[in-house]
Amino acid sequence: MVLSDAAAFAGAMIGIALTFETCGVWFRLVGAANGAPTVGYSSHVRIATAGRFFILLGAPLIGFLVDQEASRQDIARAGLIAFGVYLACIASSSFAGGRFWLALFRKLNPKFKGEVCPSLRAPSSATPTFFFLSSLSFLFTASGILGVNLLATIFYDSRAMLVQLATAVTMLGTLIHVFFIDPALARTADGHTEDLSSLISSFIIGRSASAVSLLAVYGGILVA
Repeated sequence: MVLSDAAAFAGAMIGIALTFETCGVWFRLVGAANGAPTVGYSSHVRIATAGRFFILLGAPLIGFLVDQEASRQDIARAGLIAFGVYLACIASSSFAGGRFWLALFRKLNPKFKGEVCPSLRAPSSATPTFFFLSSLSFLFTASGILGVNLLATIFYDSRAMLVQLATAVTMLGTLIHVFFIDPALARTADGHTEDLSSLISSFIIGRSASAVSLLAVYGGILVA
């Protein structure tokens, strides 16, 4: 029971961290819509970095579970909760809309005086590659901790080697984000707010699609 509770807590922390990374992109839209794209970018970075605090709470606990010979169902439970929390938060943030994010942006940047309340537009037909890369980046980033540690519970004698792979898997997601996704968002924020809105929709939906896939995988493992 203790291991199950620990897995649930770790999963919730990881889900919150991933939510911060994704929802922070709203700040780019708010900043660009009000003529302050660099402030929007810095706000996104601050929120995403704050999310790392929850990784610090969740990731060591997942490693502890593996050392305590937790079952693969325990790690799968953590994954199920992580992506359940993530999807619930993403849905809530989307319903909150631009007015909520504008208010939050002002609290984060007290000197900001912008009044424009942006909204998301449907992804355009010009963003399928961006959608795919957003989904792939999230798949690697989100699988880096939970997926690798799940394998460590199956191949327990090789757990030290497998856990070291977490950094490599996460790095792949980070590289895709840094070299493809982030530059595309930055270029669009500099002069095409409407295009940025469509691009951010693709970003959020792409990452959510990967989260749904991972939710199904961990759910299947849990009931197997």
